[in-house]
Amino acid sequence: MRTGLDSNMKRAARGQTLVLFALMSLVLIAGLGLVIDSGINYAQRRNMQNASDVAALIGGRMITRQATRGAIWDTVFSTAVANGVPNDLAQIDCVYVDDNGADIVACELPIIGANTATRLLPPPATATGIRVRVSEQHTTLFMRAIGIQTSGTAATSTSRAQIVTRMLSTDVILAVCGVDTKLASGGTQSILDTQQVPKNPQPNPTPTPPAMEPQAKNTTMILDSAYSYDWNQRNASGGFTTTGPEFQLSGSNVAQCKQASGWQGRVSNVNRGTNGNDSVVEIIPDGTEYNVYGSTFQVLNGSLGNTLPLHTVNGPLGCQSVIDNAATTLNNCVLIVPIIDTSQINNGIARPRFYGAFLVTRDSNNDLKGKLIKNYPLHGDTSTVPGWNGTWTPSYVGPVSITLVK
Repeated sequence: MRTGLDSNMKRAARGQTLVLFALMSLVLIAGLGLVIDSGINYAQRRNMQNASDVAALIGGRMITRQATRGAIWDTVFSTAVANGVPNDLAQIDCVYVDDNGADIVACELPIIGANTATRLLPPPATATGIRVRVSEQHTTLFMRAIGIQTSGTAATSTSRAQIVTRMLSTDVILAVCGVDTKLASGGTQSILDTQQVPKNPQPNPTPTPPAMEPQAKNTTMILDSAYSYDWNQRNASGGFTTTGPEFQLSGSNVAQCKQASGWQGRVSNVNRGTNGNDSVVEIIPDGTEYNVYGSTFQVLNGSLGNTLPLHTVNGPLGCQSVIDNAATTLNNCVLIVPIIDTSQINNGIARPRFYGAFLVTRDSNNDLKGKLIKNYPLHGDTSTVPGWNGTWTPSYVGPVSITLVK
């Protein structure tokens, strides 16, 4: 027989259960909210890190090209914004740093308008990199239920410019002149951005005005028109979808770069430990026997045949055993080639301005021709040699690596 007391106790128990369920639900919702909002924070943190990395790398690259402070800051700012940072000056900090990572001066400037004179200045003379800090604020989804309305993340990246001493896993055998480069089909097309300078030497008698000739600019770049392919724009089968100029890389028809007539594009690596501090190659006259890191081979009449196995090239389409006794077919693989110009050759030693990745084939004369690939993954060696710290300076013209140091 039920009593009124039993009924009251059961109703009280049900009431307690409801209260406990409500309390536990709040704990579960708060926990779920913490997980979701923490996940959003993590994703935003990654976005900010990516944005600061890209902005610092591009800023460092522009320092090596001696862009103006205004152009550097505009590019850093716009790059950060394009990668998800709020379009707010308060969310993006930028500082020039030296080779030791010490601050020099802030690089953020008004985007337009004021401080025009400062915007036109070059980067500080001791600047070898840029530190970029970006941040963002976003509203929470669930945590606002416990009074937390917003959350924020931030990230910092520092870039550093270093001189590339040589390409990793690559002993170069050819170089191509980037000025008035010979096309395989005939004619010329410069790979590098050039300017007209007084010809040296001048004809005798010297004309008025003086005779002019093309020379790569100090701030030269590989021209977009020189590329045939883009490594980042391949079709579903991995092939290239566009094409462009094909350059002569070896043989009697290569651009001479003001070298003695008969140069056929042959070069060798210089041992940087004893012969130089940066990336240099030696111009090799045709028919000369020479030594590359201990492996001697003979260059005969512009042919790559009759030589020792020696050369491997890094990268997804690298050429293996480019030089071999059988002179096997060398088609549709990538050869890493230094791009040189007339202003950086002294007594047969050339300092490359860039390294280019060429998709190469042999022609009927057993010489090489190649098409330049944009965005090909190259890996430069920035290790130093005794007595030299590898620091990039504004006076240096040659291959440079921009790396993230923290």
